[in-house]
Amino acid sequence: MARHCVFILTVLLSGPFAWAASFDSQETVRVRLVKSSRELVINGTDLSFGEGQHQVRTRGLSRWKISRKGKSWTVKSLSVSQSDVSLDSKSLRVQGSFLRDINGTLPSMLELRSASGLSFDLIASLSLRDYLIGVVAHEMPPQWPLETLKAQSVAARSYTLRTREERKSKPWHVEATIEDQVFRDPSMRADLESVRKAVRETDGILLLDPKRRTLKAFYHADCGGRTVASQSVWGGGVDTGTAIDPQCPSGPGGRWTYRIKAKDFLNRLEAGGQRLMGLESLTAGAGGRAEKFRLRLPARTVELNANELRLKVGSTQLKSTRFVMQQNGDELVFKGQGFGHGVGLCQWGSRHLGQHGLTFEKILAHYYPKALIEHRDLTASF
Repeated sequence: MARHCVFILTVLLSGPFAWAASFDSQETVRVRLVKSSRELVINGTDLSFGEGQHQVRTRGLSRWKISRKGKSWTVKSLSVSQSDVSLDSKSLRVQGSFLRDINGTLPSMLELRSASGLSFDLIASLSLRDYLIGVVAHEMPPQWPLETLKAQSVAARSYTLRTREERKSKPWHVEATIEDQVFRDPSMRADLESVRKAVRETDGILLLDPKRRTLKAFYHADCGGRTVASQSVWGGGVDTGTAIDPQCPSGPGGRWTYRIKAKDFLNRLEAGGQRLMGLESLTAGAGGRAEKFRLRLPARTVELNANELRLKVGSTQLKSTRFVMQQNGDELVFKGQGFGHGVGLCQWGSRHLGQHGLTFEKILAHYYPKALIEHRDLTASF
């Protein structure tokens, strides 16, 4: 295990703590819940559609189907007591209580924003606090150690604010999927006391990169024994150091096997109809993770970034780039370790550290040894 540095934080008795206590509730995040949808069926209580002079209000519990027709929004009542609504605008604001769609509960403030053709994006606006609770509860089991949940909260908060800054010109800041962070509305869940406590007790605490900018703090499920620098995965990014977790390969998902037909493998790499002559690793990064692969076909050779190959084949099947491959006839067999890109905080490793009494500051210091931690203007180096 990597050596843990001492975390030092100067405590001021006034000012900053009053501000920091409400930091997460004051900040707002716009989350894209659904991308390029053609229809939304929603129900809730006391709904309103549109805004200002064009706002239409409903009372009581009702159910609606929303779609676009030309440049207008068609809001069709699925309840006997309500009338259909048609509104002209590029976007449609929807607000109400106890909102739900087919996938579960939704935040109380939504925007449907026109995308290409008649499709639209579903975007939620909510406080950073509520967003983080919905992220931490789905990125990590709520029954895990509190200090582990706190470390996840700080990493997720830092990632969110850095990404929000990068996308400030877009109508949404983060995706609600593994493209950014998995989010589900937490408002109706009664089993998240530990998660809410973790978010609350780390309110306003951020990770900073060595240049003192909010760190885009990446994290993943299982490092397989050792984390890697972002440069070896994406060819760039901020170097915040790496960590060794010798306990991870013995975890429940530490080792895996994936089998796939060679023709299906080539189809996913957009090389269908050809014959696989070989797949070789060109470079091996820290911990045995591949950085690039060479795919040999009868008429050509293709080089792929290892993470690109993994995403094309399927990130939940080819769980990491730390693997060896064997070809048995027309079948490819991948045997590997870990789950995820391997950069930043390892969730299974942080669980182990939390179980052994490490504070969230020391967990973060382990996975981001070159980073800083900030609580508004109270800043200290790990």
